[in-house]
Amino acid sequence: MAKPAIIQLPEFAHLDPDVVPLLALPTAERVRSMSRDFFIKYPSVMQAFEHVDFMLKSEPSERADGLLIWGDSGQGKSSIAWAMIRRYAARQATETKAAKMAPLYIDLTSVKDANEIFIRLLEQIGHPIRGRLLAEKRRSAFIEAIKASDIDLIIIDELQDLLAATETQKTNCLHAIRYIMNHSKRTVVLMGNGLAQSTLNADPHLAARYDTLHLPAWKAGPELARLLDAIMRMYPLRRRSQVTSMAAMKCLVGITRGNLREMRRRLSRAAMLAVEDETESVSMATLERSINEFPRSLVGEDVHGANR
Repeated sequence: MAKPAIIQLPEFAHLDPDVVPLLALPTAERVRSMSRDFFIKYPSVMQAFEHVDFMLKSEPSERADGLLIWGDSGQGKSSIAWAMIRRYAARQATETKAAKMAPLYIDLTSVKDANEIFIRLLEQIGHPIRGRLLAEKRRSAFIEAIKASDIDLIIIDELQDLLAATETQKTNCLHAIRYIMNHSKRTVVLMGNGLAQSTLNADPHLAARYDTLHLPAWKAGPELARLLDAIMRMYPLRRRSQVTSMAAMKCLVGITRGNLREMRRRLSRAAMLAVEDETESVSMATLERSINEFPRSLVGEDVHGANR
């Protein structure tokens, strides 16, 4: 079997070095490789990291502060959450550093009872509570467990789901978050959609302790151009894509309404089409085609025939 041709990196400076070897794959495999997930650091991500770094490295106080990250669905909240989990990941003890557990992550989907928050946290920390337990005992069990651990960051997602609860239930859940901050002295990052801010504001004392980071819809401009360039470096195309012109960015924003998840989905599909049609570069025309066209490598032969 012939060996794949050796690809010289200088010819492909527009690609991430780890992506260059994928150019040697057969067309169908190269197309499939473009559906893989990858993480891109952009300004909002770095702001979140800087904020959490600061809170984690500050001297503990009687009143821990927090960060609320909010934006519409698809604007990158989940990616930031998992990036934080990787950034502040668990580590084994060494001669110079103590062992550390990974951050706790829960979401508030379907939560209408403050006790459920502690149940989910205890499950994540590895101390599930079996059977019935008084609310105060459950709270105390969580505080004891987290103080005995090396966990220093708690991430609570889907804050806006508390709006589905009654006013009393919502109030109790927000009080539970305040209790966690007060008694654990840990940093608590909250996340949610556009309703998360109003949810948090229902408890003015808790809201006063939170800074906010908004993830807005993307607009055509220099910041989006840098993001698109970083994304396109991860798709194995032989030629540099033409997606950072103002016209191309406006086209992409128009198609996706500036939603990050939709932009990545559209760029991925356009890159696949560019491989199959051998243009090896995404242009405004490719973006427009990606609205209704799908890569043949990922679609059944019967569908091809129906569309001819």
